[in-house]
Amino acid sequence: MSMIFLIVQLPTSWGVSFVMKRYGLRWCMIIFGVLTFIGMWIRCFGYKKGSETYLWIAFCGQTLIAIGQPFVHSISGLLSVNWFGDKERTLVQVVTLLMGLIGGGVSFAIGPSLITMGQTAMRGSEIGMIIYLVLQAVIASACLVLIVIFVKDKPPTPPVIIKENQTIDSTEEKDEEPTEGTNLTINSESNEGQFNAIESGHHGEKPFSNSNAKDIYPQQTIWQGAKKLLTSPHFIMLTIGSSCLNSVFQTLAILEQLITPKGYTTFDNANIGLVHLVFVLIGCFGLSILFDKTKRFKLISCISSFTACIGFACFSVIMQWEKTDFTLAMVYLSFVVIGVSAIPSLPLISQMLVYSTYPVHPATSLVISSAIGTIWSVIFLVIVNVLQSEVTNSSNIILWMDLSLLIIGFVMVLLFRGKFDNVLVNKK
Repeated sequence: MSMIFLIVQLPTSWGVSFVMKRYGLRWCMIIFGVLTFIGMWIRCFGYKKGSETYLWIAFCGQTLIAIGQPFVHSISGLLSVNWFGDKERTLVQVVTLLMGLIGGGVSFAIGPSLITMGQTAMRGSEIGMIIYLVLQAVIASACLVLIVIFVKDKPPTPPVIIKENQTIDSTEEKDEEPTEGTNLTINSESNEGQFNAIESGHHGEKPFSNSNAKDIYPQQTIWQGAKKLLTSPHFIMLTIGSSCLNSVFQTLAILEQLITPKGYTTFDNANIGLVHLVFVLIGCFGLSILFDKTKRFKLISCISSFTACIGFACFSVIMQWEKTDFTLAMVYLSFVVIGVSAIPSLPLISQMLVYSTYPVHPATSLVISSAIGTIWSVIFLVIVNVLQSEVTNSSNIILWMDLSLLIIGFVMVLLFRGKFDNVLVNKK
């Protein structure tokens, strides 16, 4: 059931950029809300143990949910580059990533208690599962109502842009005495030009700042951009690094299956997930602020990916022994290190992709990188499923394979020699 999210993400992500540019932010969010709302309720009505017919009904609902996901996940990169200042872009992507992780953390906290409701053993509870699915459907319904009421076609102008406009206006007042009509024209062109960057897919020169013109892209088709990207060694290296780091996500999705043979329970898995989530929050905000403020892109990405390798290596070694109080504590410590480094590395590498592939439009670079990462995720899960079904000691093999991929990701970032264009990076 979870594989469908990866399968539909590839074709759907190509349409997200088109809808965002052509119809705006509101339609992206409405499509996401409607598909999730319908899919959640279909999945509720399709839940029944031991019935293949009901399984396919639930699968249809899961498919609709999966189709809607990219409409909210994929727009963060486009919005961050086109709408926010150069000192806020990574933080915007991090916030989007964290929203998904917080939802996962809530699921880790509530899910096991509901699914095992009324059971003395760690088996699934029929009534608990139904309550769990209905609760998700109710939340999806509430989200759809909030989207329809509050989400607008144009996002609010960020404070950094308002401040820049005011600064430019005050500077021009010192140089010359503008008329009221001139000020109105400057402000309206500034705000209008920034949103046109999102809708049109290319950018005109910002009227309020030539030195800060952060989103100037030539008009281009996605195929022209794709050709440049796929022949760029810098893009390929960063995409490989990002795809390898994604293996951590896949491992977290099947973490319970990996630790159960060593005596860990569903509640241990939930607690590990919560510890991991807390330190992902800390790592994401800390690294994103450093990333945007210092502009030391490669250095920070190298440190975070190397730290992720150390944390995952510790976790892999600990998993060679059966569960004890000591090993459980060391697992928690390992996920503290993984949390503050592995997951936060992904938005950092995404920003490096955008900065180093100019003048290719960020919508093109992020979509193609995401597509390659999705293909790798599908291949990785197939390999994992084969190992779990055919190999006795599959958990250890999967862990060491993950560690190898993390090391490859670190090496790719370390060997990266691309340059970050000054049009996007304000080096003050």
